[in-house]
Amino acid sequence: MEKLVPTEVWEDEPFERTEIQRVIEERKVPQVKTLYPYQGHGLDVKKGEIMFLLDKTNQDWWNIRKNNGENGYVPANYVKEIDPKIVSVEVKKPIVVKDVRKVKKTQYIKQKTPLSNQKSGKDIIDERQTAIKDSYVLLNKLSRERQEILQNSLQLFDFYSECEDFNKWMKDKSKAIAADENDVAKATKAFEKFLTDFSANKKRLEQIDVANKELEIIFPELKKEVSGRAKETHKIYDSLVKLQEQQEKNLEGSASVIFFQKSCEDVCDWITEKSEKLEMDDLAKDLTTVKALQRKHKGIERELAPIKDKVGQVSQLGQDVIDSFPAERANIEQRTRDVQEKWEMLENKARERSKRLEDAVGMQLFTSGVKTLQQWVDSTKNALNANEVIFLVASNIYQNPDPSKFILYYVTRYRLQGVPTKVDTYY
Repeated sequence: MEKLVPTEVWEDEPFERTEIQRVIEERKVPQVKTLYPYQGHGLDVKKGEIMFLLDKTNQDWWNIRKNNGENGYVPANYVKEIDPKIVSVEVKKPIVVKDVRKVKKTQYIKQKTPLSNQKSGKDIIDERQTAIKDSYVLLNKLSRERQEILQNSLQLFDFYSECEDFNKWMKDKSKAIAADENDVAKATKAFEKFLTDFSANKKRLEQIDVANKELEIIFPELKKEVSGRAKETHKIYDSLVKLQEQQEKNLEGSASVIFFQKSCEDVCDWITEKSEKLEMDDLAKDLTTVKALQRKHKGIERELAPIKDKVGQVSQLGQDVIDSFPAERANIEQRTRDVQEKWEMLENKARERSKRLEDAVGMQLFTSGVKTLQQWVDSTKNALNANEVIFLVASNIYQNPDPSKFILYYVTRYRLQGVPTKVDTYY
């Protein structure tokens, strides 16, 4: 007797899978423009320089990146945000890909079987469904176990990679700050850059400690090896901290003096900038333009207030440096006097320009008044030379106590008496 017997065969089956690919995207990168020159924290930026804004760390300091790739922090009030820059970046994205895989399928083939071994169709279907369910449950179990193993293995790999990368970074930084450098300014600049980078990377050690505790639970057989890696990282970190403290002591005095000198240079630059604005323009020949120059000058005077505060801060900073490092007294006091003298010259120039502008306004008002008076004199002379308006003019002049008008009154009076008189004779 023939019956349909289920037979498993392998067939190609198309399917879609997701894989991570690198693609190019355009993104807007925030930018800032410097309002004042700044040098510190491992950075040297010029006025008007455009840089990328990485993070608004706090209200006082922003993290930026220069066009040459240097990262660092600048005072937030030294820069302002501008339009973002469109840049092309490479990112990882999940992409659906079509593929083919081998799958096991059941086909029913006619076969001859003895009558004694024959099963009913219902029995065959039930057996097959049971086998499929058991295979599916087993497959799900194996899939979850494999996924967990892969995730744990990936976490272990990341832990080892992070330890190795962080250890290498700390060793490189140790060599950099321990190198002999005769130039104090360069050594201080390098140390400031190290402090900025070190502060930004401290959290990496905390993350390594958290991962260490998790992996000791996941891989108890690797507890000794994992813990050893974490201890090695802590040992290198402690060594770097000691080296940092030693370097801070070595550069403490030099850094204070250099910071004071840099502050003096910044103030002098600002004073020079405002002094150039105070250079006297050619005084205009009309009142409107002179008043416009006067308003512009008052705006410049308002801009001098922050510089005055900065001069006071520099003086106080110089005194603090002298108290800490008396050996630098002569140098600090000389620099402080130079800054104070430049500030006093700027104040004098501002007062002088303000006075000259006030004088110019007064001169314009005087000139305008003279023109008005001259016009009145001309019109009065014309009126006095005309017989038909003599009586009207005499009446108006008599009521005016002004001396010039009083003279005109007597001229008019003589004419009434028949005395031939010209106005030009008396005025």
